[in-house]
Amino acid sequence: MKYLYLATLILLSSSCNSCSILKKQDRKAKDVVANPETWEEKFQFKVQTGPYDEAWGLFSYSGYEDAGQVMVFKFSNHAEAILDFVGKSKNKITDTISIQQNAFKDFNHEVSKAENLKEIDSGSFDGISYTFIHLKKEGHSVFEIQKIKMNNPQAVTPAPTAHLELISLFEKLATR
Repeated sequence: MKYLYLATLILLSSSCNSCSILKKQDRKAKDVVANPETWEEKFQFKVQTGPYDEAWGLFSYSGYEDAGQVMVFKFSNHAEAILDFVGKSKNKITDTISIQQNAFKDFNHEVSKAENLKEIDSGSFDGISYTFIHLKKEGHSVFEIQKIKMNNPQAVTPAPTAHLELISLFEKLATR
């Protein structure tokens, strides 16, 4: 009976490898939500189930009206990507744009500047908060490379220039 229990645990853990989100830092698995509801969950689900090996997302939140959601997905074995844009306070993707090789190279260079950014908190409860997420897929597992929460960065003094440039990078992509 003990061996049957161990065999069941091994079988369950190996079958979960195809449906996990892993943080690169601690390699702890998170289950992918089967019916994603939040944009972050939808983003992770699309990376897990799609032909992508890397993705970046900027998600905005507000009590009144958010600033939209911008997600960039790099195709596996290609130097091109697509961008999904969700308009302000919308509940579905409003536009999908192809990002050509040169434009993606420029984006990748600019977004790499965010590698050392830390979370910021203005301390305010009114305004727009952002979350930047960078994911990579290896095999059937997705690693969260970076996650930066930014609570109302426009209200922080002195201005967090690098954080605002990261937000601007995604906004410019969405308005091409």
